[in-house]
Amino acid sequence: MTCFVEGAAALTKIDPDMRPPLERWLGRPIGTRASYRPPLMLAMLYLAAIGVGAMLLMTPFAGGMPWWDALFTAVSAVTVTGLSTVPVHAILTPWGMAVLAVLMQIGGLGLMTFAVLAFRGPAASSSEDGKGDDVAETAFDSSERPIYRLPRIAFRVLIFAATAQAIGTAILAPALISDHGLWGGLGRAAFLAISAFCNSGFTPFANSMQGQEAAVLAIVAVLFVVGGLGYLVLGDLWRLMRGDHGLSLHSRLVLIGTGALAVTGWAGIMLSEPLTPFLALFQALTPRTAGFDAVGAGDYGPVAHGLTIVLMFIGAGATSTAGGIKVATMMVLVLALWAKLRNRSGPRMGGVKLTPGAVRRVFALALAAVTIIAVGTGLMMLTASRPVAAVLFEAASAFGTAGLSTGVTEEADGLGRAVLMLLMFLGRIGPMTLAWLIVARAVDNLKEGEEDVPTS
Repeated sequence: MTCFVEGAAALTKIDPDMRPPLERWLGRPIGTRASYRPPLMLAMLYLAAIGVGAMLLMTPFAGGMPWWDALFTAVSAVTVTGLSTVPVHAILTPWGMAVLAVLMQIGGLGLMTFAVLAFRGPAASSSEDGKGDDVAETAFDSSERPIYRLPRIAFRVLIFAATAQAIGTAILAPALISDHGLWGGLGRAAFLAISAFCNSGFTPFANSMQGQEAAVLAIVAVLFVVGGLGYLVLGDLWRLMRGDHGLSLHSRLVLIGTGALAVTGWAGIMLSEPLTPFLALFQALTPRTAGFDAVGAGDYGPVAHGLTIVLMFIGAGATSTAGGIKVATMMVLVLALWAKLRNRSGPRMGGVKLTPGAVRRVFALALAAVTIIAVGTGLMMLTASRPVAAVLFEAASAFGTAGLSTGVTEEADGLGRAVLMLLMFLGRIGPMTLAWLIVARAVDNLKEGEEDVPTS
């Protein structure tokens, strides 16, 4: 409730006489930078959408899902994961599938919109000089995004997403109309385009994307890769094509990392699984974003199984519709390790040195993600009948909001499903956002000594 009052206060010109009572009720001034909490707003939006979505999926005209399955499906849709305890394509009516599509839009575009607002990290205002780390020169975007610009940002994100999804629907429609008729084909094409761009992984088919034509797989892959790059990278590419300016460091990190992960994943799957080059590439791209499955990832051998877990953990670009710790985070970790091995003072790329604050944040994010997945896996193992590798795969898929499954989700009991829902939610709002919500953005004014700790 508090965040909605703040949003209303920032989006409208409040009478100065009304500010003191509102500020007393909120406990802080309205309009100050400290009062803008996009992650809190996003979390509340998600919880509200999950509650309403679950109730709608339980209605007879949507398919009449049992409440437990409806709640799980709503969480999976809003977090754009794609895991499901039931075959949604067989249970949900066309109206129910429309509800599912709306939930995916809220989850995917909501994150993309609020992430642009929030992408000056929690520590950005807490440095000793009061200016914070120059996150524009790190893996994060530092452009100030005041809350009153939310409508403009949301409108731009919506227009871009609607355009991409409309183009995807138009290209997918002919292939699907030939198999499912005019309205059935159009509906499936629209649902698939929305799911792909939002990196959700839900499909209107029985076995995810298995058995689909190569052309359909290619179009879907383009949609989920574009959706996984992120608003900031796509904006940079658009301005680069117009000749306005070059790519930011964040965009270079994401693009280089995306290409490197695609090649590495493709090579690893090609060498370990009997797949065609095209299917191997599709399966290398999908774990980091959408979670569409064209071959049955649950039947992977140990090499492809482990590689897929790593790809799901990394995810895609920041301010995108995908999950994971993000490609830029992975790139900063790699650059920091390389700098340490070379005895450099800090990681560099393209003549730009990343700030110590950026490195600290990505290490904290990676550690939090590993901890959450490990704890989730341990809790699920209390009642799971599958090997730990399969449970770890499912936990990584849930936290990375990938949606690939080995079948553990369908077999999970109440505890397992509750853990998976929590992992999906935490994976969507992010470990760093969770820290933001708990700790807020307090300035550390303590004057303490420093001491090095040997690690080897």
